[in-house]
Amino acid sequence: MDLKKNRNIILDFIRGMGIIIVVLGHSMQINLPENETNMVWMFIRTFQMPLLFSISGYSAGFSYPTDDLLKFIRNKLFRLAIPYAIWAEIYMMISWAMGYEKISIKTILLCLETSPFWFLRHLIIYFIVLWLANILLCILKPIIKSSKVYMVLSCLFPVGGAGVIYLLKWTPWLNQTNALWQYLWFVLGYFLFVICKHIHNDRYIYNRGVLVISIIGIIVVYFCFKKIGMNEYVTCTIATTMMMLLFGNLGNFSKKYKYSRYIEEIGRSTLPIYAIHWCILFAPNLNQNMYTRILNEDYYIFNVFFTCIIWLGISILGIRILRKTKVTKMLFLGEK
Repeated sequence: MDLKKNRNIILDFIRGMGIIIVVLGHSMQINLPENETNMVWMFIRTFQMPLLFSISGYSAGFSYPTDDLLKFIRNKLFRLAIPYAIWAEIYMMISWAMGYEKISIKTILLCLETSPFWFLRHLIIYFIVLWLANILLCILKPIIKSSKVYMVLSCLFPVGGAGVIYLLKWTPWLNQTNALWQYLWFVLGYFLFVICKHIHNDRYIYNRGVLVISIIGIIVVYFCFKKIGMNEYVTCTIATTMMMLLFGNLGNFSKKYKYSRYIEEIGRSTLPIYAIHWCILFAPNLNQNMYTRILNEDYYIFNVFFTCIIWLGISILGIRILRKTKVTKMLFLGEK
């Protein structure tokens, strides 16, 4: 399997599946009556973010390591930082308009480091840590004679980046969620890329490699994150492993199943879909119980799928509109 040739087929499909699962989980959450929970939603909630970070870590392998350090960090900041700033402020403005957020110059500035829209902020920091690891690799590259040693160091340095994340988790940028827990999945995603790149011709070895990394992940997490319940270990590992196994087994999936191209299309717009549905459709309305007031609670399953489809439709339509001009395309979508 040629990674370059099949990148869109494999990566976009997995991204599409991942963001659909996230939107579905949020649809389930927002349609729940107040103070009620749901077993399926709790299951999805357990692994949805680790899955997205794993996918992001896997895709990072296409640009890391690199000799062009300036291009690497410039592209990542352009792709993530500008849209994050815009969408974080949009969320705050909507929250202010709905009456549960006070607005001032201070809150506008602080919003960038404390916004509940934390996914992109964490991703930016993770890529900065990866950039720092890349700097170390470039410094050592002249004295590294073996390509295998270079590959091993390219894997070990991001692991060492966990120390940076540990220090930063006490700052406002990373203190809203378990940053180390999410960073672990980001690094595991990159490990899977390395496996796929070097032994992708042997699917049997690749599949075993995925399972071994997942088991190692459980062991590491158990000793480092004991405050996280065992259900989260097992659920994250099973769900993420099943999705990641697809990386080595999709092949020419889109050529065999024509409908997969729609999922691939969604996968090409993962971050904008996440931003639009979270900042506009989901989070501002969560505390208002808007959806449970509009939709009949007796038809919960219908409401969930109806909400999910509407959210995806609105997000895709919004993305197409924003792509009409270069300015909106750059500011809101992080696209050139």
